[in-house]
Amino acid sequence: MSARDWKAAQSRHRGDDWRAIGNALGVSDPYALAPFAVMQTERGPRLAAALSPPPLLDAEALIAWDANPDSDVIQIDWRTGAVVLVGEPGGWLCGQPAPRQAMRLFTDGRTFARAWAAERLAHVNRHRAGQVPGLRATDPPDACLPGYVVAGRLDAVSHWSPLLHVGSVILDNPALVRTLNGLLTRAAGVPTVIAGAHLKRVA
Repeated sequence: MSARDWKAAQSRHRGDDWRAIGNALGVSDPYALAPFAVMQTERGPRLAAALSPPPLLDAEALIAWDANPDSDVIQIDWRTGAVVLVGEPGGWLCGQPAPRQAMRLFTDGRTFARAWAAERLAHVNRHRAGQVPGLRATDPPDACLPGYVVAGRLDAVSHWSPLLHVGSVILDNPALVRTLNGLLTRAAGVPTVIAGAHLKRVA
């Protein structure tokens, strides 16, 4: 499956489908819901999200937009919050959010999807509140991504470089803080300090 499969699934949605997605995410605005679609998989329906969604605020950009088959699509199991990166086994940091000093990292796809929808709703509301006649609306380059989301197991992620130079990482699951600290320490090449053997006193 690819971004084109995601787009094809989304194009089949009707009003009830969008209402169900909106109820799950806590929003109803089309801009907030634009990255999402329900895709059928061998394991049942999954909420899918295209991490490079169509730019709805810029008509010219929207006309020129095409679902790139190489664009990342994640699928979320809504019962468990588990995330997979379509077509890629293993563990991955997914997304390309704008750089920030404190970066959010999500291990639960449901929390990530709700946060992303909320960020997109806030963006479009700011635009509507400050709309200036003749000023064209723009979509943020990062599509309002709230942070990174882990696809697969946290301990299977091998590429941690996006998080190694931020001031802090805000994790959605407090139980995994120690695990993530260890993973980032190893990824950064920071040595582990251990106690050496006691030296015998020489008379």
